[in-house]
Amino acid sequence: MGNLALSSDEILGLVQHCGTGETTALKRFFELYSQDIYNFPIRVFHLSEDDASDFYIYAFERLKSGKRFHSFVGKSSFKTWFYSVLRNLLIDWQRTKRELKMTSIQKVNKDGVEYSTIEDEPDLRLDKQREAEEISEHFQEVLRDVKIESRVIFKLSFIY
Repeated sequence: MGNLALSSDEILGLVQHCGTGETTALKRFFELYSQDIYNFPIRVFHLSEDDASDFYIYAFERLKSGKRFHSFVGKSSFKTWFYSVLRNLLIDWQRTKRELKMTSIQKVNKDGVEYSTIEDEPDLRLDKQREAEEISEHFQEVLRDVKIESRVIFKLSFIY
């Protein structure tokens, strides 16, 4: 886990500085523990690398403010506290990614043309929607071939 060269006092100091939102401390923290954040959902919950990279981005966004660091006061081991924070973040992330089941309000007339039950007009956006879905699917296929480290950087860049 992270860099074991840090003493308990050094870790406590680093976490306290992160709690104030100090940029250099947060940068150092992520340098030391980003691999642990990424690996946590894979090792503990057996999630895929794609899910792990999505979780990493989610965790990064929530940890970078420094607020979650206030709960570590050194009474328990850093490892116990850190994994507890990651577990709670993972649960929160799982809640946010639940997919909603959608029901279409579109109907098909006897000629096979879609129409809205509200407007009774053909939906001319269907072809554009299919094209967008095909482009999106192709993009996801290409993204799967990119190394995981590059994928994470790409997703962080996209969010930023």
